Amino acid sequence: MLPALRAALLCERLLTEADGVMSAIRIFNQLALAPRATFEATLLVMLANVEPAAGEHHEIVMRMMSDAGEVLGTQRFAVRAPLAAGESFSLVLPFRLQAPAAETTFWLCLAYDTEDQELTRLPLQFRRPATTA
Repeated sequence: MLPALRAALLCERLLTEADGVMSAIRIFNQLALAPRATFEATLLVMLANVEPAAGEHHEIVMRMMSDAGEVLGTQRFAVRAPLAAGESFSLVLPFRLQAPAAETTFWLCLAYDTEDQELTRLPLQFRRPATTA
């Protein structure tokens, strides 16, 4: 069984307090960037086991897709899941991307272990910065 998705987001910074509680700073899904500009952010995926896990070694599969459905890239990230039901686990990744030449929306598709076990999709809209006259 797939774990429950507690949160999936892109933010500028992620703080982890002494007690383990995380705070996401400046959560976004839209960026105003000049063509080919790069940006850095943090991707946070928080999951919880719905039932006892069969094993603790799993993968989060991340596919970047264009608005037209073209797969632009796929990456796999190892996660160590607790075995008990109700236990939570997270994946925190630095995220760097170059803005496309034209305004568009990319989709970050997140799956568990295999691409057909999709957890969620995050839109990432690219817009041009407003010009001042």
